[in-house]
Amino acid sequence: MNLEMILRQAPARDPGPIVLLPHNPGSGADLVGRTLVESLEQGDRRIFPAPGEGSRIDQRAWHRDLWRAMSGADRERVALVTGPTAVHLTPVLASSARTVVLVRAPLTAVQVLSGGLPKRRALEQLAEASPDDIPLRARRFANPQARGLLAPWHDPDELVVSAGPPRDAERWRDALFGEILPRIDATAAENAQDVARELVELLGGRPKQVLQALGRAALDGAGAQIDADRKELLLSFNWLDAELYSRCAAGGLTPD
Repeated sequence: MNLEMILRQAPARDPGPIVLLPHNPGSGADLVGRTLVESLEQGDRRIFPAPGEGSRIDQRAWHRDLWRAMSGADRERVALVTGPTAVHLTPVLASSARTVVLVRAPLTAVQVLSGGLPKRRALEQLAEASPDDIPLRARRFANPQARGLLAPWHDPDELVVSAGPPRDAERWRDALFGEILPRIDATAAENAQDVARELVELLGGRPKQVLQALGRAALDGAGAQIDADRKELLLSFNWLDAELYSRCAAGGLTPD
């Protein structure tokens, strides 16, 4: 799990905000970030091994300390930061950054993350269980994208795995839609080529290379066929991701 930075060769006169491109779980932003980095013709590339499964407090501190440890001259040259944990720099950089987030249809994101979907009987057992009895590993197919966005400000482990909105659903809606989405540019993954084209123009890369790679990837791929009952169960466990995707698909690049 790495954090990548692209630093301009020299500070720009009017650089604009630093672009943060998090690889939100299952979104396909990792491909956008990789092809974007490879297409940039100028600048220094730096790779930092970001923390993996550490505590939320440790992850936040690591990103804050990384930024503070950079020299002022280097910070002025940063153009792009991309990686699974890049969103943690959003509160650190505040108005100095523009965080661009891709959000994928929930079932597609879960298939990408899981490498295979839970069997229907296993989902039925989870749906019947108390949230306290559901194993932690179930989080990988229950609102993973919303959890990724919540992490810099809230503890997503407190978002229980439940078939449908839990009793404290309004708490998480307020956090995600009222607090976090206004700070980022979130859009549906179907708009990935438009996002990439805009970022290439902003950062000075080679658009043909990026757009061809994204076209081959088919970010909106349907994946494996899912029977209706299992689809309904999976969507119930991804109630917050479904609401997030719906807003992003309706709003494009405009923060809610």
